[in-house]
Amino acid sequence: MAKCGWLLLLLPALACAGNGASGSAGAIPRQPVVQLLTSACLAKAGQEPLLKSLLSSPAAASAYCGCAGERIVSGLSDDELLDAVSKGKGVAQDPVWKRRLLNVGLQCLDQLVK
Repeated sequence: MAKCGWLLLLLPALACAGNGASGSAGAIPRQPVVQLLTSACLAKAGQEPLLKSLLSSPAAASAYCGCAGERIVSGLSDDELLDAVSKGKGVAQDPVWKRRLLNVGLQCLDQLVK
């Protein structure tokens, strides 16, 4: 169940990131995508009961979401980011993307204990 919660937190953020980045030519600017991912993550964290309990303070949520946004964006090429965005919520059904996003979520768990 916790694994699904982390995926649910990250997947909508990827979809939101594409809306902000789709109009640019050439390389996708990374910092606005990180900001969109972080904002979407924070919004999702406040809605999911499991995530609300895991990200129990604004500081924990901010640290986790910032970490996840940075790691997702830094780990994707422009083509991969566009692929994720083109799949939208369908990314959640793709086993490769599920593993990737879960891995990012797990890498940022240390942010919860700081």
